[in-house]
Amino acid sequence: MACLKESVVLDLVDGRLAPAERAEAQGHVDSCPQCCELVAQTARALLSTRTREPGAQPDPPSPLSRGAQVGRYLVVGPVGAGGMGVVYAAYDPKLDRKIALKLLRPEASRSDAATQERLLREGQALARLSHPNVVAVFDVGTFDDQVFVAMEFVEGATLAQWLRETPRLWPQVLEVLVGAGRGLATAHAAGLIHRDFKPENVLVGRDGRARVTDFGLARPVLAAPSPAIAGAATGPVSNLTETRALVGTPAYMAPEQLRGEKVDARADVYAFCLTLFEALYGERPFAGTTLESLLAARASGAVRQVNAAGVPARLRTLIARGLEPDPAQRYPSMDELLELLVQDPRARRKRRLATAGVALALAAAVGLPVLWRAGQGDPRARLCGGAAQKAGEAWGAQQREAARTAFLATRAPYAEQALASATGSLDAYAAAWTAMRTEACEATRVRGEQSEQMLDLRMACLDRRWRGLNALSSLFASADPRTVEHAVSAAAALEPISTCAAGPALTDRASLPADPAARRTIAEVDDALARAQALRDSGRWPDGLHAARPLLPKARETRYRPLEARAALLLGDLLDRTGELAEAEATLSEAVWAAEAGREDVSGAQAASRLTSLVGYRRSRPDEGQRWARHAAALLERAGGDDETQARLDADLGMLLRGTGKYEAALERFQAARARREKLPADPERANALFGVALALRDVGRQDEARQTLETALSEQTALLGPAHPLVAKTLSELSGAEIRVSRLESAETHLKQALAILEATLGPDHIEVGYTVNRLGNLALARGDFAEALARFERTMAIGRVTLQADHPEIAMAHNNLALALTGLGRYAESSEHVRASKAGLEARAHPFLAEVYATSGELEAAQGHCPEAVAEFGRAIAIGERELGKDHPDVAANLTALGRTELDCARQAKAREHLERAAAIDPRHRPPPDLAETQWQLARALGAKEPRARELAVAARAFFAGRGKSGASRVQAIDRFVAQ
Repeated sequence: MACLKESVVLDLVDGRLAPAERAEAQGHVDSCPQCCELVAQTARALLSTRTREPGAQPDPPSPLSRGAQVGRYLVVGPVGAGGMGVVYAAYDPKLDRKIALKLLRPEASRSDAATQERLLREGQALARLSHPNVVAVFDVGTFDDQVFVAMEFVEGATLAQWLRETPRLWPQVLEVLVGAGRGLATAHAAGLIHRDFKPENVLVGRDGRARVTDFGLARPVLAAPSPAIAGAATGPVSNLTETRALVGTPAYMAPEQLRGEKVDARADVYAFCLTLFEALYGERPFAGTTLESLLAARASGAVRQVNAAGVPARLRTLIARGLEPDPAQRYPSMDELLELLVQDPRARRKRRLATAGVALALAAAVGLPVLWRAGQGDPRARLCGGAAQKAGEAWGAQQREAARTAFLATRAPYAEQALASATGSLDAYAAAWTAMRTEACEATRVRGEQSEQMLDLRMACLDRRWRGLNALSSLFASADPRTVEHAVSAAAALEPISTCAAGPALTDRASLPADPAARRTIAEVDDALARAQALRDSGRWPDGLHAARPLLPKARETRYRPLEARAALLLGDLLDRTGELAEAEATLSEAVWAAEAGREDVSGAQAASRLTSLVGYRRSRPDEGQRWARHAAALLERAGGDDETQARLDADLGMLLRGTGKYEAALERFQAARARREKLPADPERANALFGVALALRDVGRQDEARQTLETALSEQTALLGPAHPLVAKTLSELSGAEIRVSRLESAETHLKQALAILEATLGPDHIEVGYTVNRLGNLALARGDFAEALARFERTMAIGRVTLQADHPEIAMAHNNLALALTGLGRYAESSEHVRASKAGLEARAHPFLAEVYATSGELEAAQGHCPEAVAEFGRAIAIGERELGKDHPDVAANLTALGRTELDCARQAKAREHLERAAAIDPRHRPPPDLAETQWQLARALGAKEPRARELAVAARAFFAGRGKSGASRVQAIDRFVAQ
């Protein structure tokens, strides 16, 4: 009986075989002296890699128990172990998500500082990368002298486990490895090499996407050499990472790395090709069970002659070059290798055969003798070629170079980072499209397991996905600054390939018409829709709206309801984004009913979700919004679910609930949206989902958690987009608002100035986003009581608004309102009054909800001049509008009740003041901003009188807040001290 393969021996010793495989292998070992000795040698070698000193035994493992706390993370249970560390499933209570937590082995932590640093480097290296095929790292730190890395929890298996689970077709294997190769290429582009690429360091998620992990051995490109292990040419080959001297996994290391020489990215190319060979053929490319024999085999470059069903010979040829012992003879980069791996030579062969056919006909015509031999192989398989070439027509080397040229030409400081992230997403998308199209064809034409009707449906679906990729690629080739700004989110917004898999989602949809002319018309409209959608996703909303408007009538003319649903959905969304709310509502409603008629359930759910927010929140009809949410949920259930659409529905419903004062329920929805986003590839929407969580945390009074959540969003966005991206500036601005609420005024100012610098550099000094940030700096100055600075900030905001907005825009009216606040603080009442009148005139005609703020400002102006009846009347109008638009228990209503009570106290209307202040105090304090709550406590204490025990308690509570505000709270602290001393 033949001896066990070396890979089986290694897996048996390291405990990685499935129970049935282990029993079979162990039975063979028991009856084979050679294999028994080999297993003993291998076990001794693996044990030696875990020792602290030569000849010493490792410490026994001390696994963490369920519920143990590492930093802020709670351990759920162990999920795996390697040469360097143990990986646990854990829970992050702050962000309410499951994570993977890797801890350095205790024995290494105590004895090997270099190994500790290596794991810290893993976290630092991964945190620098942002790519769908690289495991996302969230945090890195130490715990009881052990280093830990908190990272994305991938539901799935290692590549080694995935290959053992079930027989895999070679296109599946190639797709997964190409994805992992994209991750490696991204690391190389960031200046890192992995140095330990192997099947155990690739995770395959349930979504089929490969992710590279374990960058603990990563070094800058052209890193200094690692010292070779003494006597490295003897002893069995280890599958585990050597942690003492020879850095890496010998079974997968390039010859130069085994020799301890300087290595570059070509060492990763070698390890990748070795892994790909093993995955395709089931064994490694070189024979050898000791380092000595392995080095000899590798030095010769003689790759084993093995066969596997259906694996093209060209792949073996490509892999062999990557396994050349001389690095100079290998591919110079992962990108070049991947480009060749995804090419389809069958399409080129067809072109050559067509040319040969012409030559053959010509030769026959002139009577020349011709010798021609047909190609070998199954002719049915050749029917399914060309997918890679087709994908390359939309996104290939030429398109990548065009995108690079256009992106860098914009000179945006974040262009290179945006290009890298967006390119990675499109690379993965094109690879997934290629694999799905090939598999769909072969399922019908080669394996005969799928009907022609299902093939037709899948191809139509994939054709739409190709149009989307092609449209976005074309837009990238002529990118302007706006396109570059939105490139990462646009790439992530491409419709998923997975929805083109065989299943009810396709068969339940209305069938395409049989008439070829009708099909051509549908394809033409779909192509135009893809271009309009690319404009929308790239942030060019007016251009997208212009392109989408004529498409809905054309879609109606086809009488193909799924197309009509998609056209109405896109147009309605663009109308919503550009502020045409009434028309958006009507168009999105049409999208829902067209989707119902055409059984286009996901599109229908997306339209109903948008109506949830549009009708229920922005148009203040919450009951109707709730009905649309239920409709969306029902359509999603019928469609079998869709994480992207469900995440949007949760967020839309969260905004609706928040608008009706149901803050706890809103928080649950926002957290659910974030959890859904965690399952999807990294894109700006994952960080944006945290904005909703932060808003809801603020609403329920968890101010510090709201601030920390925004800090996490900032960290994620910076990693994905770079520190100079406008979206990062937006998050800095939002974070400053949260910091103002917890009286961290200096930090808020620092973040706002950072945001302003980014926006001025990227968008120009007169961009509306610059205006919003300057306005926040003005609000911060108001909070500090610096009315002169506030006035200067608000004047600049007004100047920007007049350049960028229509004269009757509500934001112009609010700019007048803010100027009035600053002028009132400076005692310039006549000028303030002019701005109040302008603000009212801009909002009263349209009964805008902002009117409540304007009437409150008018009340402050009248109160400052001692006009008691007028001030009380203005505050009363502000409260009435707030109760109508927001509800009687909204925090803004409480703030205006407090202002009214304070004015009535100053006007000697004690009884009325107490009545209004008691109402304000009764509104849930958990939902109140600390400054507003403290002001209510202080004014109610005044209304109750100093002799009341409750009044003293309220005054002391208010004093604690104002004392923390430094100079801006000093006058309040002095007044409270005088009050308490009475």
